[in-house]
Amino acid sequence: MHNPDLPTVLEGYAGNTFRQGRFVERYMSRIGRSFWPVLKWKFSGNPRRQAKREDTWKLPVRPLAELPPSGQDALVWLGHASFLLRAAGRTLLLDPVLAGPRFLRRRAAVPLEWRGLAADYVLVSHGHYDHLDLATLAGLRGAGLTALVPLRLGALAQSANPAMAVQEAGWYQRYDTGPGLQVTLLPAQHWHRRGLGDYNACLWGSFLVQWGGRSLYFAGDTGYNGHFREIREQFGPVDYALLPIGAYDPARIMQPSHLNPEEAVRAFQDLQAGTLVPMHYGTFDLSDEPAGEPLRRLRAAVDKEGLGASLRVLDVGEVLPL
Repeated sequence: MHNPDLPTVLEGYAGNTFRQGRFVERYMSRIGRSFWPVLKWKFSGNPRRQAKREDTWKLPVRPLAELPPSGQDALVWLGHASFLLRAAGRTLLLDPVLAGPRFLRRRAAVPLEWRGLAADYVLVSHGHYDHLDLATLAGLRGAGLTALVPLRLGALAQSANPAMAVQEAGWYQRYDTGPGLQVTLLPAQHWHRRGLGDYNACLWGSFLVQWGGRSLYFAGDTGYNGHFREIREQFGPVDYALLPIGAYDPARIMQPSHLNPEEAVRAFQDLQAGTLVPMHYGTFDLSDEPAGEPLRRLRAAVDKEGLGASLRVLDVGEVLPL
């Protein structure tokens, strides 16, 4: 399955496998197929409860009074997996979750007034509530606002904001974003579910953004697998890799779907990236590990591999010129 209106950039790729109403992929975590393992985990108690209670680390937040100038290429972390990217004169929002979801309490404030924010493109990696927030999409504006989403996720995204256009892509398909900017949907090892009956009814993925001789890879949510090496073999080394490092404990539940800090370093090396920007930690309490542990483990893993100069840890609201 693919979008016939968009080009496929990997020669010979036949498209995503869609069978009996579900995507069935080589890179697919099956942990979301049944609620029972997750329910058992949630009701079994956290053996690290005391360690979480004693860890008082909090994400630093820098209030952002105004956005970077439209002509300046820059990246702003908005917390969790949400970023604002200025590239090639366009404004892109990556997995923006700024209004909710209501059942997840933010532990780091949103650094800017986002309601009415004008954007050109909204990139949504998959349909989980901490990556696709309908209330946030409803509050965005822009004359040509367009959501770039995986296959079959467009209707849900557009339901939040009917004025927003939508483009759906399969893996290795490139969206139509006009001259000077290229956005390609790429594999991720993950899954889809928002309700009882929609397991893998929509595709998931990661993104490669290319402009002006530069490249930025946004992993979305993913477990560790061979797709990082495949992406580098197809597209070459990337300049910036935005990689998740949190929500990994307990491993029996989380590892198929999420990177731990050491796996993020392996993914960074597979991509042969220039700069590692960690994300997906500190904003929401999603798992058993203490809040500050992902970043501590990441720093240790980076130092062990001699990659300290490549790590760029952002405060929420911090502007990184590109």
